[in-house]
Amino acid sequence: MRSLFSICIMILASFTLGAQCGPTDSNPTSVNSYGGGGTASFGGGSLSNISANNTLGAAFLNQALSGSLVADRSITYQNVKGSPYLNDAAKKGTLVLNDGNMVKDILIHVDLYTDDFIATKSDGEEIILNESLLREIIVPGDDNKMVVYKKTNPENPDKFYEVLYEDTDMVFFKQRYVTLREGSSQGLARVQPKFNNRTKYFMRHGDGQVASVKLKKKEIFSGFVDAELYAMKEYARENGIKFRDEEDYIAVFEAVNAGSENN
Repeated sequence: MRSLFSICIMILASFTLGAQCGPTDSNPTSVNSYGGGGTASFGGGSLSNISANNTLGAAFLNQALSGSLVADRSITYQNVKGSPYLNDAAKKGTLVLNDGNMVKDILIHVDLYTDDFIATKSDGEEIILNESLLREIIVPGDDNKMVVYKKTNPENPDKFYEVLYEDTDMVFFKQRYVTLREGSSQGLARVQPKFNNRTKYFMRHGDGQVASVKLKKKEIFSGFVDAELYAMKEYARENGIKFRDEEDYIAVFEAVNAGSENN
């Protein structure tokens, strides 16, 4: 049974999540860049820069005192082939709050079927995070590479997307989601229900509109100027990059951006 609590209650009620909290810079992109600060004890971890005198602290107190308890729900994935989760098991991630503070070492499961971020308490109970209080969510993927979620689509401003690459001029991001194929009976045979993994890719240049794209050069490169296109294609040619998957595009974006910054 999952109790759908506000993240405010999760922190102020001293749930033992083994978490740590501290300030970040204005544009955190990696958990390796997070620093510490003065702390006060809470729930077996530490809390920094949160008080009733700042916006976030006031919000925490108001929601906690009003008992921000959302209706419980029960979901079972028994007898369904496949998994709806980003990872096979919950992994320790980092939450970046709207004011730049962070909570680290939270066990997080990403449910791609319900589109929920789920924190696991030390007693095994699960709570669904209140995304309205979060600016960024970082969790290791199955390969332990950090997956960064941000609200990066102005056309859907409350939704978290997985950021693949981002610089001052453009952002390349995706939405991983899961659909459910219902089970059925065909005479004596029964078709088992199954989760199917899906992915949508998006590009946005500057303040322009978000474009839904496929992993094809014609679509991915459509928003770049000629000089950028030439640089990317030359780098790909020299390094044997075939543009077969998202990693190929990320590698080219990173290399060309690094080159332009050094010039």
